[in-house]
Amino acid sequence: MIVEKFVCAEIHLSKAIDLHFSDEYLCALTLAGAAEEIFGNALLHSGGSPAIEWRKNLLVSIHKKISGNEISGKEAKGSLNHIRNNLKHMDASDPNNSKINIGCIINDSHEMISRCAENYAALNQYGYELDVDLCKRIGEFRSRATIS
Repeated sequence: MIVEKFVCAEIHLSKAIDLHFSDEYLCALTLAGAAEEIFGNALLHSGGSPAIEWRKNLLVSIHKKISGNEISGKEAKGSLNHIRNNLKHMDASDPNNSKINIGCIINDSHEMISRCAENYAALNQYGYELDVDLCKRIGEFRSRATIS
């Protein structure tokens, strides 16, 4: 059986929303992160700009205003993806470093699902046919989810 990555990403996003509402934030974040990347790359391929781009630019600007120091776009993007990447990769340079801080995991899960949903919605303007039921789930997520 062959399935398009776009459809897999839609399934990931829907399940991430379910998991978030079931307080299973680690899995929600990981699934949303996978879908966010697929939808983001689809946007780039179509000529759009993924949600992480404006967040990255905002972080670079805020960091400079607050600290007076500049950070690169790559550093800002790394910071925005830090928890997602740490959940899915073991640091080969330090295999004993197997612990991560998940103190803000509820917020991280919410942010990743939000970024993913933003990318998904933006694809509509590039001719992608969005799943109506998933769009309803995103609306439910936006109305129910709160950041503590």
